[in-house]
Amino acid sequence: MDAITAGSKQLLFSRERIPVVARALGSEARVMILDLLQKGPHTVTQLAQELGIAQPAVSKHVQILEEAGLIQTAPGTRERGATKLCYRTYNEIHFHFATLPEPALSDRLTLTIPVGGFSRCEVHPTCGLASAESLI
Repeated sequence: MDAITAGSKQLLFSRERIPVVARALGSEARVMILDLLQKGPHTVTQLAQELGIAQPAVSKHVQILEEAGLIQTAPGTRERGATKLCYRTYNEIHFHFATLPEPALSDRLTLTIPVGGFSRCEVHPTCGLASAESLI
């Protein structure tokens, strides 16, 4: 279930979609593309110039972001012919993990261990804190 809150442009991804979106957000270049698109639509060429990344690499990043549903693209025209305009679709992204049931009380184990009630301690060389002659 992907839920969209239109007024605030929020996207809530269900558990099944999280790996796709996480992969899209897992690249610094793709996060930077999303930041640039916050200012408004950009062409792939403009993104490549502003990021200092080769245009084929930016095209691949745009494709991954589009497959994840984080941006949309539309054909556009410029002085030099057809181009692809990129738009950011959401301002906020939320991941929803289903609530897991609490384990039954019979599955739990509680231990009480007193702390500080010891008056004697022996250190042996194998622990790495002491040699045979002295403490390290």
